[in-house]
Amino acid sequence: MKMSLERRIAFECGMLLVFVVLQMSHVTGVLVHEVLNAAFFVLVVLHWAVSWKRIRNIHKATRARLVVFLVLPASFLAAVCSGIMLSGLLFGQLDAAGMETWHRAHGWSTRIMLVAVVFHLANNRKMLASFFTKRKR
Repeated sequence: MKMSLERRIAFECGMLLVFVVLQMSHVTGVLVHEVLNAAFFVLVVLHWAVSWKRIRNIHKATRARLVVFLVLPASFLAAVCSGIMLSGLLFGQLDAAGMETWHRAHGWSTRIMLVAVVFHLANNRKMLASFFTKRKR
């Protein structure tokens, strides 16, 4: 899937905005949090589709990029799985044993994902910088 740089930056800024709002579930409430998470899942899959060429060539990446490449999807999937287990509205209460453990796993996986997103943005700073410096002229 190919996308112009302008559209890609807009798409990724939208993803970042949704991600930030997801971190404020105490403000948005559970229903909005769960619906936004479902939408965010779709956005992440689209992001992977758009980035497939770079993902395919990850073996050429620096060690820092490789660590982020492994940690970010792992923490995302852990957050999705634990979120589904905790879901009370979209997926119905799954009555999972050890809800406190699922809650703790969800909290830690989202914190790890937050740190990984910061490093992901840092790893892509050249692309972001080139876009914003072109736009100034």
